[in-house]
Order: sequence, then structure tokens, then C-alpha cells
Amino acid sequence: MSHPYKTRSGGATVTIFVPYDCRNHCPFCINKEEYGDMTGFSLEKIVQSIRRMDAITPKCDFVFTGGEPFADIEKLQIMLDEIPTTHRVFINTTLPVSKCQTEEDILAFAERNKYKITCINVSRHMQHYVVESNDSLLTRLPVPFRINCVLYKDYPKENLIPFIERFRKLPGANIQFRFDYTATTPEKGGSVYRSGRLPDALRLPLRLQGHGADLSQDPALLHHRGDRSR
Repeated sequence: MSHPYKTRSGGATVTIFVPYDCRNHCPFCINKEEYGDMTGFSLEKIVQSIRRMDAITPKCDFVFTGGEPFADIEKLQIMLDEIPTTHRVFINTTLPVSKCQTEEDILAFAERNKYKITCINVSRHMQHYVVESNDSLLTRLPVPFRINCVLYKDYPKENLIPFIERFRKLPGANIQFRFDYTATTPEKGGSVYRSGRLPDALRLPLRLQGHGADLSQDPALLHHRGDRSR
């Protein structure tokens, strides 16, 4: 079978908007409008789409985003079960915990699916827009994780180093600083590095030894790569 939609080795990246919204209101979120009209937006249709994309490009990456994928673990499990192990799977999340969903629930889900989940991308920002779960939860995850931080408008630049030091303590932590997508245009581009907005603090030769990459030598960690999904 030919695969007409393959754009690279392995195939395209397939972004799955989970069929349920979150209760957050992050000012830089570009996905909210996707949930303005939920007509035809159902778990059943997403399952059909997963099967179709698997047939077209059997080694593509799947990225769950939202919304909040972990807002409904049962539905997330149904969707994840449809994805064969030939694919890489990424989950964008704030790792929400509540009285209805505990840290143990999230850990049990991750443990159950650790052979299928490639990475959990955890949103953490210098300004707090959501109720964050404890950092200790990250150290207990049985799968790789990455911190995604959006540098939104007048973010507190003086807090960059403390922010990095906060996660430097966590074994296995990688940090990606992302551009504010709401300010991204074809003219401006989306790269923090290219646009000259690379903060002075990040020009220092910072290396999170054993916890990620040399930020001064790896501008990919600071780029919007044209891929909003991970």
C-alpha cells in the first residue's frame, strides 16, 4: 500500500484534539476555538480517524492535546488502545489532580501504558494560569517527561534562572521554552531565538547536567518548529 500523506520517514504527525474541553483559560492557548462548536466532535469519530491514519501512515507520531487529555482518563484510554505500538505517542497535559482524580490515578494510567507512551509534555509556566500538581509527581512518572514553558508577553525574565533551577532538581527533566503562538505571524516567525527575544539569562552557558541539554548550544529547545503539537 502506498502512503500518499507521508511527509517524512515514519509519516506525518497526527494531532488529536481530545473530545472534551478543559476548564483552564490560559491566555496564550490557540486551541480554545476548536471547542467552540462540538458538533460532530465525538470519541467515536476520533477512534475512526485513528484507524484511518494508522492505515495511511502506520509509523506516524500521535500527539494528544486539548483541552486536557487527562481530564477523562477512561476516554483517553479508549483512544490510546486504538494506536498500535508502531507509533510514537505524546501527551500534552497540565497533569491535573483533584478529589476525583488523584496522583495515583495518573501514575496507574502511565504505568499501564508505559510501553506505548513516548513522552508526557507537561505545561509549567512562570506565571501560574492553572492549579499545578506537585513537582514530585513528575519524578514518579514511569515514562519520559518534558517541561513546556510558554514565554508569554511580559513574562518575569528575572525568574528564568529560578525556574530552570526548580526543574534541574528533578531526574530526567528536560525543559523547552516556547514562543507565544498568539503573537506568531508569517512575518514575525515563531522562533524565540531568531526573533531576537532570546533572554539574556538563556545566553549563558547553562547545562542541566544529567537533566537535559545545553540551552546555549541547542536553539531547537527555544524554537517554535512549525509543529504546535510537541
